[in-house]
Amino acid sequence: MQGDAVLPEDLLERKRTADRRCVGLPGPDGVGIDADLMGELLAAPADSQPVVTDLGAADRISVHGQNVSTFCATDKPLRIRGSGFGVRDSGLGVRDSGFGVRGSGFGVRGSGFGIRDSGTATIPNPESRIPRSMNLESIWYGPSPDRTPTLVFLHEGLGSATMWRDFPRRLSEVTGYGALVYSRAGYGSSDPAPLPRPIRYMHDEAAMLDDILAQHEIRESILIGHSDGGSIALIYAGNRPKTPLRAMILEAPHVSTEPGGLASIARMKIDYETTGLRERLARYHKDVDNAFRGWNDVWLHPDFRAWNIEEYLSAIRVPMLLIQGEDDEYGTGKQIEAIEAEARGPIETLRVPSCGHSPHRDQPEIVLQAMMNFVTKV
Repeated sequence: MQGDAVLPEDLLERKRTADRRCVGLPGPDGVGIDADLMGELLAAPADSQPVVTDLGAADRISVHGQNVSTFCATDKPLRIRGSGFGVRDSGLGVRDSGFGVRGSGFGVRGSGFGIRDSGTATIPNPESRIPRSMNLESIWYGPSPDRTPTLVFLHEGLGSATMWRDFPRRLSEVTGYGALVYSRAGYGSSDPAPLPRPIRYMHDEAAMLDDILAQHEIRESILIGHSDGGSIALIYAGNRPKTPLRAMILEAPHVSTEPGGLASIARMKIDYETTGLRERLARYHKDVDNAFRGWNDVWLHPDFRAWNIEEYLSAIRVPMLLIQGEDDEYGTGKQIEAIEAEARGPIETLRVPSCGHSPHRDQPEIVLQAMMNFVTKV
């Protein structure tokens, strides 16, 4: 699919700036925190990263189907809305028949491919260290939330909306459901998070989830959480969510810490400081140090060793699909077993061979099929 729109020079210059910042790796599905993917990031030369959009000689914005992985918010956010390709900003309007766009940053929304910025999120928890309002990067795929339940993707500890690559789009297409993929504070093109993060930072993220869903007018959700995102989903589901929750799919969720996982995270800190990993991650996060330190520092804090969210499990009664890579070096099967033992809803478990911490990246076809089967029957 491709949608083109001729834009004025001042807007094009802002878009060129975003293009220089927003790039994606040609192979992996995203920046995970498993050793194999980290090796790929370190090995890839900086100039091999393709830009996501191609303005071309004619100065036209081109969106090229599978290659599209991100739209970053510009310094002066665009306000974009429309059923075709629409741009509105200070009276500037451009429309085409490609797809719809909506948001306070770059955003696209349509029945096939869409991105919609979440604008300003209001945080209900007065004790949270996250600011009460912020701009969050987000992507929307598929039908609008008034037509179907919405798949809500919650990324890992070093992830972002764009690091899921095309997996949310593919799941949206095979299920017929809409999908919201957003970057939490400190990640991607979202506003930075205050540092240092508190030990209960995932509780803070869960506390603001209802407001994010409400902003996107989501009536019923299916949460798809990876690693930290899975833990956030568990806290949210076990704490009486306001928005109807149909089910959850969790990849490599954590309910407690494990010595092996903490050791792997400590090794990543060394790699971040001594190798090219920081440069690679910077291609996905506008404030890469905020993203990395906001995750790595708190996980390596001595007090975090006692972190545990098993108290929330017994209140969860929605169906869950649990997915764990058999070669995950950041968590063992004990995490899944704890959820199976305590949660009160029906649970399906998929243990994936030849798979590390990111099942949707390491074994995408197996995971896509399992998620599709689960979603279509709950």
